[in-house]
Amino acid sequence: TPAGWSYQPWSATGHFKRPQPDNAEFEINQTTEACLGVLNNVYKDGIKWHDIGCYHTKAVICEDSPTLLQYIAATNPGIQL
Repeated sequence: TPAGWSYQPWSATGHFKRPQPDNAEFEINQTTEACLGVLNNVYKDGIKWHDIGCYHTKAVICEDSPTLLQYIAATNPGIQL
């Protein structure tokens, strides 16, 4: 549980039924799970954090700051913010 948090945001399960983060894709295809995904009950675990491969297309969660939004727009042509 992160310091100062009253609950554990990481899932207790995943592809191999192990607590997250588990870097499971490295065992499957030698791809590092270097990104964080907020999955909605994919593993019957509610809305929880999972480490995922960065090639997975997921919604982007970012701080609502003009500088960060400009960066996202500049580095992701065609993205709708």
